[in-house]
Amino acid sequence: MHANPHAYAFASDNTAPATPEAINALVAANQHPQLPSYGADAITAQAIAALREYFEAPSAEVFFVFSGTAANALAISSLRRSFESVFCTHEAHIEKDESAAPEFFAHGLKLHLVGDARGDKVDLAACTRVLAGNRGMHSAQPRVMSITQATEFGTCYTVAELKTLRAFCDLHGLHLHMDGARFANALASTGATPAELSWKSGVDVLSLGGTKNGVCASEVLIFFKPELARGFLNLRKQGGQLLSKMRFLSAPWLGALPQFIARARHANANATQLANGMLALGLKLAFPSEASGIFVHMPDAVVARLQQRDWHFYKFMEPDVHRLMCAWNTEPTAIATFLSDLKECL
Repeated sequence: MHANPHAYAFASDNTAPATPEAINALVAANQHPQLPSYGADAITAQAIAALREYFEAPSAEVFFVFSGTAANALAISSLRRSFESVFCTHEAHIEKDESAAPEFFAHGLKLHLVGDARGDKVDLAACTRVLAGNRGMHSAQPRVMSITQATEFGTCYTVAELKTLRAFCDLHGLHLHMDGARFANALASTGATPAELSWKSGVDVLSLGGTKNGVCASEVLIFFKPELARGFLNLRKQGGQLLSKMRFLSAPWLGALPQFIARARHANANATQLANGMLALGLKLAFPSEASGIFVHMPDAVVARLQQRDWHFYKFMEPDVHRLMCAWNTEPTAIATFLSDLKECL
C-alpha cells in the first residue's frame, strides 16, 4: 500500500503550514539590516496598530507571545490574586491541555469546572451553585470566567450568549477571558465582526490564536480594558515570553489579518463538507459542526482500518467520539479520499 499523501490532513490544524501571506510578511521583516529590539521596532508598532483597528479598539493593550499556553496562563495570572479562582469548562485547555501552566503562573490557582452538554459551554447554573456554596475567607474567591471560542467541541458562542455571560460576570464581579485559539473560525461561523465577538459582547481579555489559522508561530493577548494590563510587560518577561527580535512574532500578523477570516472560512466550509459526507455514510455527529472541527461517533474497528490506511486523527472522548480537524489549506482531494476510504472501512 502506498503512503497516504493526506495522512495528517485531519489530525490537527496545527499540522498545517503557515499561510503565504504570513510568510511573506515575515520575510519582508527580515529585509531590514537592524531594528530596535524587545518590541520597540516599527513593525511591531504597525502590527499593534493593525490589531487595534481590526478590533475597533484604539485603546486596547496588545502583546505578542509564543504560544496559546503562555497567552492563557499569563492572562489568567494577570486577572486574579493568589486566593482567587477561575470558572472554566471541563474540556478547556487551561484544565486539560496545558500541563498546569495556569496553576504555575497564577500561584494558588483553583479552577471550577462548569461545562455543560451543549458543546462544552459554560453552565451558569453550575457557576451559581459554586457561588452559593462559597464560605468566604475559607473558600477560593471566583474572580475570572474563562471561555473557549470556538469551544473544544467545535461549537461557537453567539453574541447573545456572550452578552448573557457578561451580565452574569457583572453581577458577580468577574473578569471575562476568552481563549480564542480558533477565534477566526468562530468569526467565520457566526458572521460577527471581531469587535462584536469580543469587547462589544463584554470580553475583557482575548487570547487571540494565530498558529491554528496559519500565522506562523505567534499568539496575541489583547486587553480591551487597558487598566487590566498594568504590570503585564514585566509578567510577560518573567514568563519567558519576551522575544528580543519581536518583529518576527508581530510581522506575520500584518500579512495575515486581511485574509484572517477568509482562511478560517475555508477551513469551516471543508469541515462542513466532510461532516456531511460522514453523515451520508450513516455516521452520527456528537456535536454540531459549527467551526473547523468534526466530532463523530466511529466504531473502534472502523477507526483501526482507517489507521491502517495511514489516516491520523484521535479519540476525543469515550467511548467512541473521534475528532477530525480541517485547516486553512485543507484540500478537496483529501476529503474525497478520506470519504472513499471510510466507505470501504465501514
